[in-house]
Amino acid sequence: NKFRLLVITGIKNSGKTSFLFQLKQKYFKDTLYLNFAHPRFYSFDANDLFKLDEIIDESGSKTLFFDEVQKLANWNQFIQQKLEDGFKIVVTASDAAIFENESDTGFTGLNKQLELFPFSFNEFCLYNSFNKNGKSVEKYLKSGGFPVYLESGSEEYLNQLFDDLLIRVIATKFGVRDLLSFKRLALHLLSNVGMYITGNQIKSHLGIKTTSTVMEYLNYLEA
Repeated sequence: NKFRLLVITGIKNSGKTSFLFQLKQKYFKDTLYLNFAHPRFYSFDANDLFKLDEIIDESGSKTLFFDEVQKLANWNQFIQQKLEDGFKIVVTASDAAIFENESDTGFTGLNKQLELFPFSFNEFCLYNSFNKNGKSVEKYLKSGGFPVYLESGSEEYLNQLFDDLLIRVIATKFGVRDLLSFKRLALHLLSNVGMYITGNQIKSHLGIKTTSTVMEYLNYLEA
């Protein structure tokens, strides 16, 4: 309750929305929740912000929960306006970079940031009621810590998550054009964890045109 704006960031499907609802249930009973990744907001643009004001006014709530706020056009100006109007706001975003420069967003000194990650090993064991031993370490290394996969065991989910993160997040952010080579590089790295690699080696093995392109792709994956 000491903050006016709580910013929750984290990789896609790390549990940000679930955490929002946990906060709502425990601390904020009277809130307005909106998910800007929902299809009904796909065509929503800056000219529609007055509609959002109407929704907020009709709710009567002074606490706003905005999921995937970066998908809202002119989101920073809108949130700044609501903060000035006395609202308390909790937002989630899959791209932490949009909040890195507080002076650009206008939220200097107003916000508290929290980054969520998939389950750690300790959380993995707690979630599955496993003892912490070598066998549970092997299971964690094999299954990872994404809650949805641990619940469903769906390989299709993992494949879709990989494509979403690689193509729709990283490649889109950096303007990668040769998506096939970019994906082949990422798969090569995942299949050769711990192995020594060089740009020339990858260029020859995967048929990527230049070593400089390989190094750019590696930088994008690391960013």
